[in-house]
Amino acid sequence: DFSGQSELAIVQRPPWPLSKFNDTNITFGYDTLVHNKRAEITATIWNWGAAGAMVTVNFWDNTTMVNFKSILNNSIGNVSYVQVPPNGGSTDVTIHDWIPAYGGEHRIVVEIIPDPTVPDENLTNHEANITVTVQPTILLVDDDGHANDKSELDTSSFMRAALSAGNFDYDFTSVAVGDGPGYNTGDFKMVNYDVVVWMTGYTTKNTLTANDLVNLKKYLNPGLINPGSLWLISQGALGDATNPGIGAFVQNNLSTTVMGAPAPMATSLTCELPSDKVTGY
Repeated sequence: DFSGQSELAIVQRPPWPLSKFNDTNITFGYDTLVHNKRAEITATIWNWGAAGAMVTVNFWDNTTMVNFKSILNNSIGNVSYVQVPPNGGSTDVTIHDWIPAYGGEHRIVVEIIPDPTVPDENLTNHEANITVTVQPTILLVDDDGHANDKSELDTSSFMRAALSAGNFDYDFTSVAVGDGPGYNTGDFKMVNYDVVVWMTGYTTKNTLTANDLVNLKKYLNPGLINPGSLWLISQGALGDATNPGIGAFVQNNLSTTVMGAPAPMATSLTCELPSDKVTGY
């Protein structure tokens, strides 16, 4: 008489601390799960029957539900020949090498398959699931043309402080001169990130180069399975005469309407940007 019940725990490998999950309480440690970083999934299997049982434990990622039944796909892995002691005994089963394939929500399902030779009165309690949020990978591009001295002209320092305060895991690269990070070249390949935050600060010339626009267009390509998300923070990009293609890029690739500003600029401006689309992260 085997009766299975599962509790799930998903943890990032050290130095990320433990995150615990169960049916009634979900708590996270200092860091949450991060796209492309190795994580562990632990299921605690309970046996309320009078005899010990041998089980196989399957782990699934992002399964779907049809008529309240899981359609299992996207296998993470399985552990076979797991012995679960009787009379309320439990065994922890861990998958060590789950690497989340994208940032966002993941529905993790753990399925228990008992040895068919063991009688089982209840076949409906062999599955547990939980939905977890995986942080996106973030690249912060410091292209503000100013030293990292935490002055008001060092605009990227404010974003670094905000990301750190929000407990976001991110990479940082500084553009000394010329082109920024490439789409799939260089030390910080944009293709490896869900979100790119690109800051040009108060600069009004050479804000984005022609190569930058080529790489950003590849990164934002809607034909990709998971196109990237760009947060461009710039005071002078639209007026940058050194690269007149920036305006077309903003309109065509960021789906943002560009409206001319009066000259001289008034002390108070009110404007409406119709059909703007802000999606993703």
